[in-house]
Amino acid sequence: CDREAPEVASWSHDGLHFIIKDKGAFENDFLTRKYATFIRQVNKYGFRKINVKLEELGRIVLKGEEHFKHNNFRRGQRDLCKNVKRSHNKPAEQIDYKQ
Repeated sequence: CDREAPEVASWSHDGLHFIIKDKGAFENDFLTRKYATFIRQVNKYGFRKINVKLEELGRIVLKGEEHFKHNNFRRGQRDLCKNVKRSHNKPAEQIDYKQ
């Protein structure tokens, strides 16, 4: 999405998380299932929504955007993706935004 439709979904400026900017377009154009199913899946893989954390840090989060982070999912660092694994009802790993 980042290259094809940056108005729908993209990386954050620092490349440490991704942003869903238009949930409806994302669901219609890029998903084969409902958006809620996508959210359940990213949560199972340890991604966490960080909108509130960003706002606490003084960052601007536009209305309707959803920001998701995983410590092993970063722009340009595909080697880290091997560490993104589906959890089996274990508590989610703690997300350190400043990493």
